Amino acid sequence: MVIETAKVKKMNTELIKAVLKANPGSTKADIASATNLSQATCNTILNELVMTGEVLELDTDYTSGGRPAKRFRYNGDYAYIICLYINCECRKPVISYAVINMLGEIKEEDKIAKKSVDYNTLEELTEKLIEKYQHVEALGIGIPGVVINRSIIDICDVDSLTGFPLAEKLQSRFGINVLLENDMNLTALGFYHGQNYEEDTSVAVLNFLKGNCPGSGIIIDGHIVTGHTNFAGEISYLPFYESLKKYMEKLETREGIIETVGKSICAITSIINPNIILLTGALLSEDMLNDILKLCHKYIPGKHMPDVIYRKSIHDYYIKGLTTMTLESFSLPLKMVEKLI
Repeated sequence: MVIETAKVKKMNTELIKAVLKANPGSTKADIASATNLSQATCNTILNELVMTGEVLELDTDYTSGGRPAKRFRYNGDYAYIICLYINCECRKPVISYAVINMLGEIKEEDKIAKKSVDYNTLEELTEKLIEKYQHVEALGIGIPGVVINRSIIDICDVDSLTGFPLAEKLQSRFGINVLLENDMNLTALGFYHGQNYEEDTSVAVLNFLKGNCPGSGIIIDGHIVTGHTNFAGEISYLPFYESLKKYMEKLETREGIIETVGKSICAITSIINPNIILLTGALLSEDMLNDILKLCHKYIPGKHMPDVIYRKSIHDYYIKGLTTMTLESFSLPLKMVEKLI
């Protein structure tokens, strides 16, 4: 019974915080109306949040006449999350990171080139940022490889991290929640949320890098598709060519790139029929798009073809995906909040 009561209170608290994030300056009456909670419940929770500093009490509103109403605003800088990812294109590792507040606002971001990346590299950067921002709630890390249950690295382009208990080690070291996820899954998630698509929209991101196997991220009905063994999206294993070596050799020429990308789009389209496919990666360029689409139309009827777009940089989508995943790890998902309020 105590456990159930605690769960209900947590849900109510998250609802109130969600309302304040969406509508800063709300009164208790506004919050009660939006959440269907009693004003007494709202009052109790708001008092607790104000005491911790997570919610700020604004100047009393005397303009409406009668008893003055207190207004409240969520304090985005009450705490922070750290989001970082490792880019190993052409085997030259670069760590990109951002420190983000509870309202999803970026407070600091940068890129750091490294000769190599291992656990110590990530621990040192995390320690530096935690010392600077102090109240860090969680750490989200994008991994160029296969991740199981957002905590275990199965296969990784960074050899030193393959099979390494990265999430467990960092959680033990800093006492914060640590989540790992595949790079393309996060990019697809960030692209989906960044465009404010409807929940039933399906998208795919296909990434063709120099010197690395291509990969993809898939979102169906607002959810990342990982598959039974987290292998979904590993498009370099599509049986277009007799071996992975032949596959990679095909990507050494413009004609081979166009053929491989076109076939990959056809495969994704025939299986999940997405609304939109985003192409990216250093092997691709804008002037290839028409030739890629011509090839696709040889196999896929026009009415079933998704919109296909190209973006040179996916950094903003990647960070957006990391932010979404990490913030939702300890708060209500945005789609759920919209339904509830």
